Amino acid sequence: MVRKWQFIESKNRVYCNGRCITGQNIGILILALFLITVTSGLFFAFDCPYLTKELSPTIPVFAAILFLCVICCILRTACTDPGILPRATPDEILYLEKENSQNITLAGQVMVVQMRSGHTLQLKYCQTCKLFRPPRVSHCSLCNACIANFDHHCPWVGNCIGLRNYRYFYFFLFSLSILCVYIFVFNIVHIALRAQKNSTVADAIRETPATMIEALICFFSIWSVIDHTLGNSLRYVIMKNPDVDFCGYTIPHPSESKINFRIQSKINNDSTSTPAIDIFRQGLVDLKQMCSIVLEKYEETTKTFKDMETN
Repeated sequence: MVRKWQFIESKNRVYCNGRCITGQNIGILILALFLITVTSGLFFAFDCPYLTKELSPTIPVFAAILFLCVICCILRTACTDPGILPRATPDEILYLEKENSQNITLAGQVMVVQMRSGHTLQLKYCQTCKLFRPPRVSHCSLCNACIANFDHHCPWVGNCIGLRNYRYFYFFLFSLSILCVYIFVFNIVHIALRAQKNSTVADAIRETPATMIEALICFFSIWSVIDHTLGNSLRYVIMKNPDVDFCGYTIPHPSESKINFRIQSKINNDSTSTPAIDIFRQGLVDLKQMCSIVLEKYEETTKTFKDMETN
């Protein structure tokens, strides 16, 4: 029996009889796993024993849970098929060539499809995969394949982010953000507690130099991770808009304080479409409302918990 993954002609690597599909270059993924493991290991080795003795034994427990969540999510993201579309078969290519009666090169051609709902879809031809790409499908030049709901190719996981692994990527960013903030905060607490027993902060740092290394790694990691978390959250909200065909974002460089968004709106019956800037502004409003609801629920739950402790 021939498996579907055996028809994949991309640059992706396939393991375990198609159960594990990764990108071509997994070197940076190994580096990311190394940084996460080393930083967390330093925290468990040099900070947790002191914090457990001075504060609470639950500190390393929560850190271990967050660490396992991060590792599970990054591996699931890296080893999951992002949504690779199979390329056209020889018979399908022959059919397209016969239908092309005008003998015009199919590369860059657009097929217009009228939906029952009245919306018009424009399907662009992919010269590499020999097919008309469905909505929200883009070709990744690094993987050399068309990816459903393509968001971007993430070098840190060594794979594309698409339809089938987007949720795992989002959970990875979310859990990594919490882990970085968690370690960074308790690094500061650790140094502050030692500074109370010593004459200066410098003396406290000399006693535990690994804590300072962890704090620096987490400090610089937080900004990059938060940018991706914000970008994915805003993209998720915008994609809920019924007038949107595709939405993606890119971060030019971690040192630049900007995010580039690409929004493609649907074409209506009267051949008009909603301006992308209006969709983007509505997405910001919806994201702000969602954050307000989460904040209200958090404050309400916190107040209830404090009242229970008081009583």
